[in-house]
Amino acid sequence: MKRTNIAKRTIGQRQELGPQLPLQQPHVLLVDPSSSCNLRCKFCPTGDPALIKNTGRYQGQMSLDLYEKIIDDINAFPAPLSILRLYKEGEPLLNKNICKFISMANQQI
Repeated sequence: MKRTNIAKRTIGQRQELGPQLPLQQPHVLLVDPSSSCNLRCKFCPTGDPALIKNTGRYQGQMSLDLYEKIIDDINAFPAPLSILRLYKEGEPLLNKNICKFISMANQQI
């Protein structure tokens, strides 16, 4: 796996998007290490087993192999990724490999 720089930004810094169009890559990439959740919050569809069953949405954990492929795909971008978020709809801490995911992302910085 080759090394990629993920641009470090502080909150509040923004780049003007117009001059960058069309984009060669995303600025932000959301990766969901776990699409499931162990809580049953009434306001959240991810924790509603009946709703998830009706939608047919996969509930489970991302494999380390798939995450490594995502990192390799990020490395194929022409410039460093601005933001990588290891969260989308599930609880990322349910994935037993989350520490490896974070470590691999930090090695890219």
